[in-house]
Amino acid sequence: MTERKVTRDTDYKLIKVLYEKAFPKDEQIPWEDLMRLVEEMPLDFTAYYDGEDFIGFTIVYPRKSINWFWYFAVC
Repeated sequence: MTERKVTRDTDYKLIKVLYEKAFPKDEQIPWEDLMRLVEEMPLDFTAYYDGEDFIGFTIVYPRKSINWFWYFAVC
């Protein structure tokens, strides 16, 4: 398994599709707002791959005493 940081420059088509399928609309941050937050906050947005196959992602807000998992999804 490999990990890749997700940024606004990432080819995130598969990540966005999983995000929109995995979470109810009322639990989603609009995608453009989420990508803006990734740039403005110390969020750890990571995509996971098995070889070249996308298998999931996590979005974590790391803090000194706790890591707050915002989203976690697998295909």
